[in-house]
Amino acid sequence: MSTTTATMRGGAWLIEEVAADAIFTREKLSEEHRLIGQTADEFITNEVQPSIERLEQKDWAHARHLVLRAGELGLLGVDVPDDLGGVGLDKASAIIVGEAVGRDQAARVDVEAQRDGAHVDAGLPPDPR
Repeated sequence: MSTTTATMRGGAWLIEEVAADAIFTREKLSEEHRLIGQTADEFITNEVQPSIERLEQKDWAHARHLVLRAGELGLLGVDVPDDLGGVGLDKASAIIVGEAVGRDQAARVDVEAQRDGAHVDAGLPPDPR
């Protein structure tokens, strides 16, 4: 006998009855989720925050270096499938990275783009599958 859990879409949980165990909470994060969050936090704290002045002075070479470094750490295209050039992790991982990027307002280089997730999935089209 298999058990299937229906996936709720959007804000349906606000207006429909939902079992408490069907809601994803921080306590349900896996070790992989915690590690990607730690990696993102350390990158922002150790590499981005110390560079704020350089970034505000439009040091584009350094900005490109930080974007390349974020890619090396697996912090770009987090939930984009491998075959499309992404990391292939789940939506929770992408949210965790986005949260770390936007957590400290002093680390924000482009507030609008970070709020919209552009630094996490920069310019990538939706998964066609």
